[in-house]
Amino acid sequence: MSDWFIAIGLWVLLYSYLIVASVDFGTGFFYGYSQLTGKNREVREVVERYLSPVWELTNIIFLLILIVFMNFLPHIISIYKESLLVPSLVILAVLCIRGGLFVYYYYFAGQVRLLFLLFYTVSGLCIPAVLATGLTISEGGYIQITQGKMILMFSSLVSSFYFWSVIVLSIVLVIYISLLFLAYLAKKHRHQQAVEKLKEFVLLWSVPTVLASAIIFVALQSHNPEHFNNILSVAWLFLLSLVCLMVAIALIFLEKLPWIAFLFGLLQFLCAFFGYGISHLPYIIYPNLTLERVTFHSAFLNVCLNVLIVVVSLIIPVGILFFRLFLMKGWSKKTISRSY
Repeated sequence: MSDWFIAIGLWVLLYSYLIVASVDFGTGFFYGYSQLTGKNREVREVVERYLSPVWELTNIIFLLILIVFMNFLPHIISIYKESLLVPSLVILAVLCIRGGLFVYYYYFAGQVRLLFLLFYTVSGLCIPAVLATGLTISEGGYIQITQGKMILMFSSLVSSFYFWSVIVLSIVLVIYISLLFLAYLAKKHRHQQAVEKLKEFVLLWSVPTVLASAIIFVALQSHNPEHFNNILSVAWLFLLSLVCLMVAIALIFLEKLPWIAFLFGLLQFLCAFFGYGISHLPYIIYPNLTLERVTFHSAFLNVCLNVLIVVVSLIIPVGILFFRLFLMKGWSKKTISRSY
């Protein structure tokens, strides 16, 4: 039973990171894109008002997930280190470089350079795409067992239709979630020009969000029929996710109750994310690793449970405090200008 508690706790952390990191990467993308092209000035004003190095604290969640896996699942790390751990460490290094450069230009340089804008913009979309590769690998068919070692078959991975469908969905979701958030902020602070522009963007990107999600089901049915059949057993969660999306879009279109619209956006992804997770169990990686086969490090099991309980219980109050202090009160007023 403890194993299941840890799995649920990690899944809550992953969902929290999905939302917060999507806002971070998405707003960073719109900031860099508008700076480079000079377009969507109204959106850039909203982004610049609230963009600050405080967002880089979201990387702590990603680091915490890595620490949990490295300390409490050492045998899994030894088996999958080449296919999972190394890419994760590379992503963590890129996150640190990205955050460090932003802090430097935000507090010290004052003016941004072309290379920084390109790196900040592109990395905001590439990092989620690479992270989504972990979910792709978990569906099986990409790991080969050779002399007791599991090796990632990179050629099979990049040539898979399911792999590219996941990549597209991850990028679309990052943009869509960040647009929902920015639309809420613009409406909250009565930036009407930005509200109109962001409303158009939300309505526009809702279409590829639905299409990309539908393509995922088609690709999954072909790649992993067992998981697809399990998804059908919890289809009500995905239908509820679609209903939440429609409600969020309707409220944004009518410019009514902005926080309710954003809440339904969060519920949309909550239903879909947990529907995917529930249907994926008991497999962690098809068909090699199940939750029952995982033997947690007994010496640290209680510590792991306690840490996860504390972290998960603090996510909501800390998130609300962070939201009010650094976003709703417009704490970050400083902007950095362009010079290249």
